[in-house]
Amino acid sequence: ADGVAARLCENDAWGWRSTAESLRQLGGADDAHASTMAERLQSPEGSTRWNAAASLGRLGPIAVPHADALAAVLEDPEAIVRREAVLALGRLCQQGAPHMASLAARLEDKDAHVRQFSVEALGSLGEAAAQYADLLARRLEDSDAWTRRAAAAALPKLGEAAAPFA
Repeated sequence: ADGVAARLCENDAWGWRSTAESLRQLGGADDAHASTMAERLQSPEGSTRWNAAASLGRLGPIAVPHADALAAVLEDPEAIVRREAVLALGRLCQQGAPHMASLAARLEDKDAHVRQFSVEALGSLGEAAAQYADLLARRLEDSDAWTRRAAAAALPKLGEAAAPFA
């Protein structure tokens, strides 16, 4: 795993995602790797920020302490960075719960993928996200078909709170 981990220190942003996934599978990721990716979320380069967000999501539970850093880039001016941050928080599942309000705010994002992934992330939280059932239900009328499908799949996961929208 040490040889794989060394790739996260390289300036090859495109390789970070696959490296992070490999580290998670090998069990070789540690906080230093996650911290490196979290620091890169502050880069002036959009490609660095989105690859760092994607990598954090792929590192798994070791990235949980950096959920706040991911939530901070949900406001990034570049849609692809917001997309990857939403996906990463969704992958952290229950650990992303403290950022439900930030994820719910992205349901109104101008980018359809950000809306879709926000719906999916909130759905992955199940009944913990029940307070956002009405906002998710609005996505059933989204202009994007994938977002509508995601909303239809997410609502039942919210339990009784989704009953009025069945």
